[in-house]
Amino acid sequence: MQDTGGQEELDRLRPQQYPDTDVAVMVFEKARPDSLDNVQDKWIAEIRHFLPDVPLIIVGNKKDLEHDPKIIAELGKTSQHPVTYAEVCPREQTGPFEFAALYAFLRMAQTKPQNVLKRLFSCKT
Repeated sequence: MQDTGGQEELDRLRPQQYPDTDVAVMVFEKARPDSLDNVQDKWIAEIRHFLPDVPLIIVGNKKDLEHDPKIIAELGKTSQHPVTYAEVCPREQTGPFEFAALYAFLRMAQTKPQNVLKRLFSCKT
């Protein structure tokens, strides 16, 4: 895993880190709708330009702040509200296992698609 900086001064350097990328994960802060706007307006286009065939995962973090009265009041001043999407919160230990399982599944799907199909259709009830 590699975390790339989002600052504008890194725009020219960032694509040098993209070769051999298997999955692109974009994280936004659920209590800041503008961070999801940034994912939509900047990051998806950049990833699709440099990595058109790589799977994208968009993850909302800081779930613990979405019910914070101060955050809700601040967002309410501009008629906004916390974003509700995929959730990962290390403090509450929710989401990381599911995220790791999804990543492993996507990696296996790229290297051994026939195994993925077997696993999808061989679930026991």
